[in-house]
Amino acid sequence: MKCVRRDDPEEAPTVRAPKNARVIASAAVVLQLLAVAPLPVRATTPSEVRSLRGLQGVEVVVENPDDDARMLGLSSEQLQGDAVARLRDSGVRVLTADDRAPGRPWLYLRVFVLRSANLPIVSYYVTAQLRQDATLDRNPDLRLGATTWDVAVGGLAGTSAFAGAVRETVRTAADRFAADFLTVNGGR
Repeated sequence: MKCVRRDDPEEAPTVRAPKNARVIASAAVVLQLLAVAPLPVRATTPSEVRSLRGLQGVEVVVENPDDDARMLGLSSEQLQGDAVARLRDSGVRVLTADDRAPGRPWLYLRVFVLRSANLPIVSYYVTAQLRQDATLDRNPDLRLGATTWDVAVGGLAGTSAFAGAVRETVRTAADRFAADFLTVNGGR
């Protein structure tokens, strides 16, 4: 057995990590910390909650996810089903496009995605907005569509966990809407 002195560079063994090993290791730590912990970006205000008073229910409209989100297993049908199920389970009436509810209220869900080309990490941002007809005090004959309630949540997920993380975030947003809705319209 040969003894190697550390101050002899020709005899000291060299071990080198791949160039991107630090980046991958850092990403793994970030994913462990944040992948299942969505970060609230914007919450509702008391006036937004009051804007839900008197609604008979809400239609749910989901914007189609972009190509990256679809490639990672997300579909508008999944998100629609998740939101509708949570609202109904909470006691909120889910309207259809054929229902003629005053104010034509609809909960609009949208997912924004930023995918890294080099890392298996996806950043996402989910918005849930209640849109309904509104009038201006200075011109009551003019009816406009307005966002009167909204919540936004962002997060990070690994590519394999992305669809599940976004779906859970949408369910959480639907739960938040249902809680606010029931606060001003009576609970179950």
